Order: sequence, then C-alpha cells, then structure tokens
Amino acid sequence: MGNIAMKHYVATRPMFIDLEVMNADTRLDLGDHSSQATASNVARGLASLYKEITCLDIFTDSHTRD
Repeated sequence: MGNIAMKHYVATRPMFIDLEVMNADTRLDLGDHSSQATASNVARGLASLYKEITCLDIFTDSHTRD
C-alpha cells in the first residue's frame, strides 16, 4: 500500500514541485503554528497526508474499475 500511496502522492503534485507546494506539505506535516518539528506534530501531519492520499486512491480505484 505504501508504494501505491507514494505514486498517488507524486501524481497529485505538479511535475516540478515548487516552493509553494513544498511549504503547504510542510505546514500539513508540522502544523501551521508549530515552530519546532516535534515527533507528535510530524506524525499527526504525516497521518493526515497519508489519509488524504489513500482516500484519493480509493476514489480513483472505484472510478477506474467501471
């Protein structure tokens, strides 16, 4: 599942990831108001990002099987 999720993550990002996209992903991982990267903030952000990717995977798979 990890490889599939990574492929979907890459597919949803612009071909040349710009600073704005990287900053948005970092804010999601670290939290908007976090000045330090604590383990819990990073884990929470990565879990949220992974959930977003896998939900996209389920949505995409259901439409491609028809």
